[in-house]
Amino acid sequence: MVRVYKAILSLLIASLLCTCNGYKHSKSAQMNHPHPFGAITSISFTLTQKTDYTLTIYDVDGDIAKIYLGTEEAGVYKVTWEAGEILSGVYFYRLIAGEYSVTKKMIVE
Repeated sequence: MVRVYKAILSLLIASLLCTCNGYKHSKSAQMNHPHPFGAITSISFTLTQKTDYTLTIYDVDGDIAKIYLGTEEAGVYKVTWEAGEILSGVYFYRLIAGEYSVTKKMIVE
């Protein structure tokens, strides 16, 4: 139960960070596609400058399913997650790029 609360709290904090000081950051993460998905989905995100990023995928219990790390120049990027034999249900992905952080929900069918 504590992990569920941690996941919800992470979403609330990420939402506040994304719109701090009354404006939206120009870095962004798009909703995964397709959504919901079966075995494979893509997550696109935009960086406005050379930035280290971490894209973490985790379940509602807070257990990490996959982590992508990298450093990229400004541009639009896409990460493809092959969920394989992962259980169906609700998952979250969090993109951290510099001081920008956003968390979004996705559904595995």
